[in-house]
Amino acid sequence: MFDTPVIATEVNIHQTYTPGSIIGIELVLEGGDTLEVPDSADPVGNTECPGVFTVDVTGLSTEPVVGVIINFDQTIGGDWNEIDAVELVGAQA
Repeated sequence: MFDTPVIATEVNIHQTYTPGSIIGIELVLEGGDTLEVPDSADPVGNTECPGVFTVDVTGLSTEPVVGVIINFDQTIGGDWNEIDAVELVGAQA
């Protein structure tokens, strides 16, 4: 969870080992609901290692976002996936 709720425009996931296992992300809204982000998978070969996987979430929610859920399928990459940081970009709500 993030300290400051924002009207989200972008999510940046900094991957440092075996990118390609993210099958989708969800935004956690201030009220506690989650919102699945369409087309948010990071297929093998899409992101360099190390690299940043960026997902545009502009206009998905007018409700402030306080968190990001990252869904994995680690069988895809044949190893585990390491994430160094997750950045939530947007205007302060």
